Amino acid sequence: KKSLFSTAKADGEKDVGWLQFRGTIKTLSHSVTPQWSSKKYFGRPDSVHTYASFGQNFSFSFQVYAASRGDMKSMYEDINTLVSMTKPGWEKESYMVAPVTELTIGDYVKDQPGFISSLSISPDEQLYNSLKFSKNTVVAKKLPRAFNISITYTVIEKEIPNANGKAIWETDTIKGWL
Repeated sequence: KKSLFSTAKADGEKDVGWLQFRGTIKTLSHSVTPQWSSKKYFGRPDSVHTYASFGQNFSFSFQVYAASRGDMKSMYEDINTLVSMTKPGWEKESYMVAPVTELTIGDYVKDQPGFISSLSISPDEQLYNSLKFSKNTVVAKKLPRAFNISITYTVIEKEIPNANGKAIWETDTIKGWL
């Protein structure tokens, strides 16, 4: 099953399961951002640099669409679930629980822990006319049947970052392709 998101509870157990979209990935990028601090000392013309931290994220966009009127309800429910993955949960109604998820995009990224740091949802210009019959009245509604979604996903490292440690991609995954 090639899905996009899985939610996780604070204790690491799976929560709601997989959220899968019918859609097309349009863009995908992986950014690695080492952080350095610089300090200038009196009498020294150059700066002294100290390695401070390491982070990485995935930015991607995709389009979701309803192929038929019957698919619209589940598409809207999935988009609402995606939005809810940016909000905290509550434990005993007083302790906030961070919305940690796992990201899978085909064989490119598998079960990568992290969180959605940015989510943008834009309706496409395609409209789907939906007729609703209610007590001898026909109510016409126009709802978008396609959305463009952009996400920035901040990676939570599976192990302490180390130049000799594991990367995002396991070389065993691509060995059969080469």
